[in-house]
Amino acid sequence: MSKDQFVFAAQCSGEMQSFVRQLPERFGALGTVIYDGRRNQLRVMDSPMGRVVVKHFRKPGPVNRLAYTFVRTGKARRSFEYSRRLLDIGVDVPAPLAFVETYRGGLLADSYYVSECFPTDMELRAFARYDGADADAIMCMTAQILCRLYQADMFYRDFTPGNVLIHNTTMPVRVALVDVNRMSFGPIAYRKEVYQLTRLYISDANLTMLVRHYARLRGLDEERFLADVMARVKRD
Repeated sequence: MSKDQFVFAAQCSGEMQSFVRQLPERFGALGTVIYDGRRNQLRVMDSPMGRVVVKHFRKPGPVNRLAYTFVRTGKARRSFEYSRRLLDIGVDVPAPLAFVETYRGGLLADSYYVSECFPTDMELRAFARYDGADADAIMCMTAQILCRLYQADMFYRDFTPGNVLIHNTTMPVRVALVDVNRMSFGPIAYRKEVYQLTRLYISDANLTMLVRHYARLRGLDEERFLADVMARVKRD
């Protein structure tokens, strides 16, 4: 392993460790691109542990390179560590397998996060057109995720319909979060609860279903909480 590279892999065989270490050199030649953005690219690829998703976080700008090296944890490492914390509190995420960080001139450059390839049937944002018999159950599971985060003092800053994956073609139904590298920790104020629910807006009917489930689980006044969420939706 290069002195400019740090690798951490969880419960991985030696063969998988070797696969992970080679990602900085081989990433662009492996697998199939499923997302290509300015800051990151995702590829699905075969590994010694089966199908995985590898997220490549491109080299950040000069200020963030300094920050991620000396002040804050890098995104790949946060993705790995936060995923493990979410699993610990009963929130489903694609299983975290490994992360790799590369350094240039002593500063963080490119990094890679490796996780299970989640068997996605749809994202929560597809619910605007979904009328399956399990719609209420899926909304209830999403509300349960929100409650577990609240109880653990974990505020997921990118909790949007596109970051909620659903597998419901076979039992058991799974609802999982992805892109979890942005979290804040500490008691969650009521106004932040309201704000988080508004970010999950798909349609009035679906949000109402979700809010009612959440309010019941939290022991909140259902009608007041629903009114507060809908008022925030209209204001935004």
